[in-house]
Amino acid sequence: MKKGYLEQILSVLEELGEIKSRSMFGGYGLYHEGFMFALIATDKVYLRASMELEKNFLAMGLEQYVYMKNGKPVALRYYLVPEQYLQPASAFLALVKEAIELAMQEHEDKQKESQQRLKDLPNLDVSSERMLKKAGIHSYEDLKACGAIEAYRRVCEVNSNIHSLKLLWAIAGALEGCHAAILPKPVKDALLQELEATPS
Repeated sequence: MKKGYLEQILSVLEELGEIKSRSMFGGYGLYHEGFMFALIATDKVYLRASMELEKNFLAMGLEQYVYMKNGKPVALRYYLVPEQYLQPASAFLALVKEAIELAMQEHEDKQKESQQRLKDLPNLDVSSERMLKKAGIHSYEDLKACGAIEAYRRVCEVNSNIHSLKLLWAIAGALEGCHAAILPKPVKDALLQELEATPS
């Protein structure tokens, strides 16, 4: 992907405030207030779709972004923005704002729902919930406050037979709101570095 295309899109989105980009899923993820709302890949823009928007995008026949992981295709909830929405810039901005608002609302709703039961988070089940509670982590807010590394360490401390990185990826994915299988490698690498640097 041409770096110039990314810069062009970022320039259009300036009025939304600070937009950050990070290498992600074979392209660049765009973040607003810490929330990923778009993906730039092969000089194309893909928007994150809430459940509400996804129905509209599918009805319009928009292309869904597919990320190849270990030779296997993983379909993400990001859909190609049609050319007619890229110009004028006002049309593109309106679509982006709607996508951000709906996706953030959906994310907040899911967080509120999951505060009651950890098992409702991605990658976690009743067994995971039981282990986390045994480690003193009883809700999503507790898990968020601990962070993936601290939560992982606590679980390992009270369950001496559990030291698999799969658990760490599961917890990190739960916090990110995604399946552990599509947790980006840079995120995993950063977690490993933090794990190795943090005294046990």
